[in-house]
Amino acid sequence: MTASLPNSVQAVFDRFITTELTTVDRQGQPITWPVTPYYTPGGPCIDVTTGLGYPKKANDARANPLVALLFSDPTGSDQASAPAVLVQGVADVDDRDLEFNRSRYARESVQKLPAIKQLLPPEPLQRLFPWYFTRIYLHVRPERIYVWPEGDFARDPELYGSHVE
Repeated sequence: MTASLPNSVQAVFDRFITTELTTVDRQGQPITWPVTPYYTPGGPCIDVTTGLGYPKKANDARANPLVALLFSDPTGSDQASAPAVLVQGVADVDDRDLEFNRSRYARESVQKLPAIKQLLPPEPLQRLFPWYFTRIYLHVRPERIYVWPEGDFARDPELYGSHVE
């Protein structure tokens, strides 16, 4: 679905450093977490991760896969007048190949935030901290996307991909 979105919206998914992931816990309470989005322009999903040692986000998404991502803060994205974007979607919890996820996270986190490369321990040491470096991915497939041009929440949002009956 994302391939048909305007380039400015796809750029938000690709370039924002953080998004706010909202899951719903077993008691029906929404919980919002700051996470880093990983996205390939035109791809079907926006991915976020959690560490193997703190899987609450994944556990909540597995129990209730309806999640939301709010891209509201362009800090660090080099997009001063970026739109604000709310994604309502369905999460697929991916813990099927944890070794692949670990290496993907090591690669993508440095691509997203090159400055952290200097702060990361060498790969052999990363394996000593599997609770953090081994990742569970949440692949969020957008169902509805609301876009506020220039991040102006006082304006009515544009709606894309409505699947509401």
